[in-house]
Amino acid sequence: MAVLSLQRVDILWLSIITVLYGCHITLFIAASYILSSRWRLSSTQRMLFVLIIILFIMSTAAAVIAFTTVFVTADDQGHHGETKSVLHKTELVDLLGFVIDIITNISNVIADGLVIWRCHVVCGRRLALVTVLIALLVTGTDRFIWSGYVITYSNIGFWTASALINLLVTIFMGFEIWRVCAGRKRFHSVSKSNMSLVLNLMIESGIFYLISIIVFTTCPTGGTGFSLGEIGRIIPCIAAGISPTFLAVFLALGDSKHKLNTHSAIHADNLSDWQVARGPGHNSSFRGVEEGMTLSVYVTGMDRDGGCRLIQEVCRERCA
Repeated sequence: MAVLSLQRVDILWLSIITVLYGCHITLFIAASYILSSRWRLSSTQRMLFVLIIILFIMSTAAAVIAFTTVFVTADDQGHHGETKSVLHKTELVDLLGFVIDIITNISNVIADGLVIWRCHVVCGRRLALVTVLIALLVTGTDRFIWSGYVITYSNIGFWTASALINLLVTIFMGFEIWRVCAGRKRFHSVSKSNMSLVLNLMIESGIFYLISIIVFTTCPTGGTGFSLGEIGRIIPCIAAGISPTFLAVFLALGDSKHKLNTHSAIHADNLSDWQVARGPGHNSSFRGVEEGMTLSVYVTGMDRDGGCRLIQEVCRERCA
């Protein structure tokens, strides 16, 4: 079986990085536009916005390092032996590899922390479920800090802990999403396709990031067989930024749809937290009487849990 040379492998990784970084730029622009226009609404959105900015900066730095490393290590003159030029390239590649390790692992910790937080929210804020995830995050971070190989290669234990975190989060959140949708279908006759459930799980959990870690740690990267490639380490870094950014867009659009939901054009003013709805206990706003019909308009307010509470009856007008 033919084996790609190290330079060809680096070019292949660089092509994948280019595609992923292009996706990250697109999502980041969308998230920046959506979240900046809703900056005043939620402190959680503010913190999420700050974190995705940090992840985008790290992703950009990693992509620049990837391009620099590939073009610096490209040997088009065929030098042999330890010449001055070769030694200079080796030192530069080692330095860039060290910076890649730092950036990648910091991004990894931020992404895993966001995934654990999202699991905590989706699973009903059950601390018991995220205790194991937090322990894995602390253990993996400790392994990274105290590893003697951090300068040259990311510790495999760190990536194993991160993969386990994302795998457990996918399982926990998948079960919770399935349970909630099954309950809605049973009590409210609300049907939802399996494809929609899978898409929700992919957005909410870190399954995309998990796939990038598996690809990074298992793909052979040269003539030496199994190894963690210098350029391949950047893929989890960019994936770590894509998942939270996609989640931010998803949450912001969902929040906008929830707050702008209305049954009347009266919602066109600044009352963004109000909606016009039918009064409680009535199947219709029109009640038939002997003399004619009476139209009642009720105003309800949205509470923190997403429910509705009756504020007042705006008007009651008899229709001829």
